Amino acid sequence: MHRKGVFEPDKYTSNQCKVEGHESYDYHIIMVFPGTQQLDINNFIVDHQDIDDTIQNMVLKGSCEEMHQRICDRLKKFFERKGIDLMAMKCIIKPVSQGGIAHMEYLFTRDSSFVPLISQMI
Repeated sequence: MHRKGVFEPDKYTSNQCKVEGHESYDYHIIMVFPGTQQLDINNFIVDHQDIDDTIQNMVLKGSCEEMHQRICDRLKKFFERKGIDLMAMKCIIKPVSQGGIAHMEYLFTRDSSFVPLISQMI
């Protein structure tokens, strides 16, 4: 499953991803679930809007590294509460900007054997 969106930091910091005062970031979350995952009452593994709502309702600030960790930790807890078996997840954050700037990717796998499932996915 892929979910893309945009978020704004809650506070500008001196170690902010890109430059202090940068206002918006694109995110791309890639999630891997087993084919045996039970579907909810709407026949979804999870409603993608719930993923965005979780991110939009977070306090996000600081470096890309900090924001990645917060997003991934919160999403892992979200899936645990819903009883969803998350095998792997990749989070990509890019400052919304013109030009070829740097970006980061954060990779979580429940088991190292799952790395090939997600490491090359964009």
